[in-house]
Amino acid sequence: MHIIGALILIAQIYCAWDAIRNGKDRWVFIILIFPAIGVLLYLFMEVIPHVKLQRAARGVGADIMRAVDPNRELRRLKEQVQISGSVKNKHNLAKELTLAGLHDEAIEILKELPTGVFQDDPNILLDLAQAYFLKDNFEETRETLDRLKMANPDFRDQQAHLLYARSMENLGRWEEALAEYEALQRYFSGLEAKCRMALLLQKMGHTERANTLFQEIVAKAERNSREFCKREKEWIHISQRYVA
Repeated sequence: MHIIGALILIAQIYCAWDAIRNGKDRWVFIILIFPAIGVLLYLFMEVIPHVKLQRAARGVGADIMRAVDPNRELRRLKEQVQISGSVKNKHNLAKELTLAGLHDEAIEILKELPTGVFQDDPNILLDLAQAYFLKDNFEETRETLDRLKMANPDFRDQQAHLLYARSMENLGRWEEALAEYEALQRYFSGLEAKCRMALLLQKMGHTERANTLFQEIVAKAERNSREFCKREKEWIHISQRYVA
C-alpha cells in the first residue's frame, strides 16, 4: 500500500505541476483534494488528448513538408549516410528511396546490407522484396521472400505473406497464389487479402465463389466503425462494385 500511495503522490505532483505550467490552475484543487480520481481525470481529459494532438500535428507537419519539398527527407538521410555509413542509416535511406520511386537505387543498397550479423535480417530482406515488387521484378521478389522464410522460419508478417501471394499471382502461378491468399484469411487483419483473393477468383472464372467473398466484405463494412471503413475503403469500394 505504501508503494501505491507513493505512486499516487508522484502522479499528483506531476499533474499539479503540469496544470500550473499550462495555465490550468482550476485542476490543481481537484488533483489535491481527490488524489486518485483527480489524477485520472486530468490524465484522460488533458494530458492524453494533448499528446495525441501533438502526434497528429507532427504527422500533418511532415506531410506538408513532404509536399513542399519532397526530397528534403531524402537529402537528410543521404547526409546521414555520409556522416555514418551504418546499416541502420543505409536501411533508412533505402526505405526513403523506395518511397520516392527510386527502386533501382534502393535495391542496390539493400542488396549490400545483408552481411555479417545482418546476413539474413528479415526486415532488410522484406524491404528488398518490396523494392523488387514495385519494380515489377516478381521472380526476384519471390526468391527474396523464400530466402527470408528459410532463414527466419519463425518470422511472421502478414504484409510479407501478402506480397508473396501477389508475386505468385503476377507470375501467372494462380493456383499457388490462391493457396497463399486462402492461408492469409486465417490471420490477415484487414480486407485487402480477401478482396485480392476474390479478384483472383474472378480472373480464374470462379465467379460464384468470388461474389461470396465480395458480399462478405460489404457485410463486414456495414457492421464496422467509420474508422475501419475509412481505412479499408479501397477494398470496400471494389467489393461494392461487384455486389451491385
